[in-house]
Amino acid sequence: MLREHQQNDPIIGTVIGWLSTADMVPTVSVLTSSDTEVQDLYAQRQSLRLVDRVLYRNYERPDATLQFQQVVVPRTLRGECLQASHSGLINGHFGIEKSRERLRQLG
Repeated sequence: MLREHQQNDPIIGTVIGWLSTADMVPTVSVLTSSDTEVQDLYAQRQSLRLVDRVLYRNYERPDATLQFQQVVVPRTLRGECLQASHSGLINGHFGIEKSRERLRQLG
């Protein structure tokens, strides 16, 4: 399901297409004429990885203490991810910074 949502997302799907094959690298004119969100995501290409056709971002804290692969969540699933990170007995809301850190770990 995640793979399908990422492929159908106009931002993520575009970047996945460019990262999937070497001959799909966008020209400067294609990149600059693309949506700014596409440009922003593609600018992170050094930290992006496709694993089983699902796009992940390698996340590392500035102090290098925490590293993991973060799912790039398509717009259609963001609400569900936020809901999932706040519901349940062990999640709850522990403030902005702790919630951000939890979301980074989840995806």
